[in-house]
Amino acid sequence: MFWYTHALFGLSLVSLITSDPSLLVLGLCVSIIPDLDKLLGHRRWFSHSPFSAAFLSLVVLPLSSPLHSLVVFVSLISHILLDLVTKSGLPLLYPVRTTNYGLRLVSAHSKRANKLFMLLGLLILLCKWTPKLLR
Repeated sequence: MFWYTHALFGLSLVSLITSDPSLLVLGLCVSIIPDLDKLLGHRRWFSHSPFSAAFLSLVVLPLSSPLHSLVVFVSLISHILLDLVTKSGLPLLYPVRTTNYGLRLVSAHSKRANKLFMLLGLLILLCKWTPKLLR
């Protein structure tokens, strides 16, 4: 998926647990972190594993609050969920196994798939914020 698809989808999922603007920005930023592995071999190591999401959220926990830790976890998991539908899959069990798993439905560069997940993210945000705006 494109970085902005990950950012919007991560933001939308984080908005389901908090409306704090600083935590929303944190969620948006953290949701693109797994793709920094492009420098080391994209999707071939720890960054796209649920273990990494758990590890990084546990690292944040003593440095901040449980809510910050949860935002980091949800943001990273949102990235993993989107990449699970791509044809290349993910090494979900890394470092235990390096086998790629996934639904393998669409190309990560499919504009249609990226638009679909961006639309889903926007719908989540719309459902979350519309009642607050109508009050």
